[in-house]
Amino acid sequence: TSHFFEEGKKLQNRADYLEQENEKLKAQVAELKLQKADLEQNYQEALLRAKESHEQNFALVKKHQRTLNELEAARKMDAQLRADNNRLAQELKQAEQTIENKVLELQTESQKHQNMVMREVHQELKEQMKTLK
Repeated sequence: TSHFFEEGKKLQNRADYLEQENEKLKAQVAELKLQKADLEQNYQEALLRAKESHEQNFALVKKHQRTLNELEAARKMDAQLRADNNRLAQELKQAEQTIENKVLELQTESQKHQNMVMREVHQELKEQMKTLK
């Protein structure tokens, strides 16, 4: 019976030890479950932030592309306006030259008319020259 009693004591000690280990493991499992829940929550939050970041980045890329398109359109418009401005400046220069030429023509014609004598005076002068000859 002492052997049986010793064996029972060993088993009881072993059972107590295993019970303590079981309690420790249960506490660890509970702690790990809490950590798992926190990690899952962090993971879900990270997924949400990643999705939001992706949407923001996509919106930024679209806005950037739209801005580039607007810039290209503005550059084309600027080039067209410069070309139109140069053409109009050339036309203005030609028109000014034409006006200047017309003014000179008018001045020349005006000078001719100022130097002209009336027909009657011309006829009289002709007759006077005939009589002088």
